[in-house]
Amino acid sequence: MERQPKLVDDLKEVLIGGKLKQKTKFGRLVPLIVDEELIRCLVCNKDIFSWKVRVMLRINPKFISHKLSLNFEARPVAQKWRKFGDDKRRPIK
Repeated sequence: MERQPKLVDDLKEVLIGGKLKQKTKFGRLVPLIVDEELIRCLVCNKDIFSWKVRVMLRINPKFISHKLSLNFEARPVAQKWRKFGDDKRRPIK
């Protein structure tokens, strides 16, 4: 049985390019701090997006497509608790 991700109804439209057509959308439930960082990242990297269909046709679908393989029958497993000495605990923090 293959499950599909659910669509988000409440989307926020963000202008990330100088042209009016260079917009993207993401969910409004994203926290404000993440929201601002996401917009900043999108604006800084707007040159890597394919804004026109004719540009997208040159992209190999094997390169841009992926499928997340999930086994829905698998049980969640908690990682074993490990104790570290003081010398290792400080860098971890």
